[in-house]
Amino acid sequence: MLIDRLKKRQQIKDNKKYIFVLDNDPSHKAKIIKNYLASLGSDYKIEFLPTYSPQLNAIETCWKIMRHDVTNSNLFSSVDELKTGIETYLQGNIFNLNPSNYLVQ
Repeated sequence: MLIDRLKKRQQIKDNKKYIFVLDNDPSHKAKIIKNYLASLGSDYKIEFLPTYSPQLNAIETCWKIMRHDVTNSNLFSSVDELKTGIETYLQGNIFNLNPSNYLVQ
């Protein structure tokens, strides 16, 4: 999935340089991913977040907020009901996170 996204990004010829910030999910560290990332060239830089640093990962903030607002003290009778609760929440809420909170600490 990560390789597919990067390939789509490479198809756009805009003469810009990109920095991708990845967490330390095992799939991001797999040999096939490492080899692909090494082949990207100088227009693409990959930075990995330090291990055990959820405060630097914006998606962790989104999950934390959603868990608090959707699943905290709520009992769902089925996985489908939980999915519906999450989908309803996401349709009504936009996460406006300031990237500088995560890039500069």
